[in-house]
Amino acid sequence: MNGAQTDAVSESRLRWEIAAIVLLLVNVFLAFLEGGDDAADLIELITFGLAPVIIVFIVLAVARLFGKAKSRRSVAIIAFWTLIVTLATTCAGFVSPP
Repeated sequence: MNGAQTDAVSESRLRWEIAAIVLLLVNVFLAFLEGGDDAADLIELITFGLAPVIIVFIVLAVARLFGKAKSRRSVAIIAFWTLIVTLATTCAGFVSPP
């Protein structure tokens, strides 16, 4: 690989990592909002906020077991898409049934 290709790969990896971090922050914030109504104490509120983080760690552990999370870029991509799914499920929790 030459210098231009290396820069493109690192820039691509950095974009995935930044996007995953932003999604993680949004997920944690929305999880706190979702748990705010039902949370009787601080422990429940903390677990609502940590749920997206724990889910990402579990998915990454399974991906590493199967050999799919070898590089930082693949870890960032897997984390990104996992957080997209958790964001969708968190947003679905805000919708009240008719």
